[in-house]
Order: sequence, then structure tokens, then C-alpha cells
Amino acid sequence: PGAGGQIAALALKSAPADATVLFLTHDHTISILPQVVKNAGFDPARDFVSAGGFASFVNGLAVSPGTPATTFQEFVDWVKTRQGGKSAVGIPAPASTPEFLVKLLGQRYGLDLVSAPYRGSAPMIGDMLGNQIPAGVASVQDFIENHRAGKLRMLAVLGGQRQTALPDVPTFAELG
Repeated sequence: PGAGGQIAALALKSAPADATVLFLTHDHTISILPQVVKNAGFDPARDFVSAGGFASFVNGLAVSPGTPATTFQEFVDWVKTRQGGKSAVGIPAPASTPEFLVKLLGQRYGLDLVSAPYRGSAPMIGDMLGNQIPAGVASVQDFIENHRAGKLRMLAVLGGQRQTALPDVPTFAELG
């Protein structure tokens, strides 16, 4: 995402509008970048026509092994009582969907949550496994193997229904 996606979007914008050039991108470039960059150089609604989607993924919140919470409410309570209402939460990239989720969770639960941006999910998960950061927000695909192995605990996922692969993990919608 980020600059590479922006460069590709600008190349698409300048390409002939004859359906010979397609742009395969993560939603970040089209939905988030124009909201956080002063002048992205393109307007997705005006400059592009969607050809369709091919995949979707769901983000979720996971905690490190040293974070004592086993439920999302326990995480909120832990941050409020043990952390003085403040905590860092890892995210795989700045100005990403996970960063917005961290901000929304902080506002919703009265927490001072600070997004700690990483250069991708792998270094963030490495720090989580090493208890360098208490929690992280990323895609289910990023967390699922460590969750299944009991190395990290997923506490909640986005979406209207639970993930088939994680029937024990509630959605944020279920949690209110």
C-alpha cells in the first residue's frame, strides 16, 4: 500500500479509458489513501470504474502471550486498570484500516490507544510474540496460525458474523 499504490493509481488514471489496463489493489489505495493524503492525485469515484472484487479479508485484534486478557472486555479492563488507560497497539502500516480500528476502539472504550506502525505484519507479530508490544490489529490470515498454536490470542474480529476458521472468536459487532 501507500506510495506504491498511489503511483499505480496515478498510472491507471493516465491510461486510456478503454478497459485494456486493469488495477489490482488492496482497498487501502482506493478507500483510505484519498482520505488521509492531502492530494492523492485521483478521485476513486470519478477516475476509476470497478471491475469487481476477487478476495476479502477480515481484520482482528490479538494480544501477546504476556498480556493477561483472554477476552476483549478483559483487554479493555486491563488497559484501564493496569496500564492507566494507555496502551500501544501494533498495526502493519500507517494510515491503514487497522490504524482506524485502533482509533475507533480507543474512542469507543475511553482508552488512550496509540497505533504503533510497523513495516508489515511479520515484524509486528515478531514483537508481539516477544512481548515487546501487548496487542496488534491485522488480518485474520496474519494471526490465525499463532492463535491456533496458542502463541497469540485473537480477541475479536471485524464483520457481521464470526469467521468459520475461528468460531470461538467473537465479532466486534457482537461485543457492541
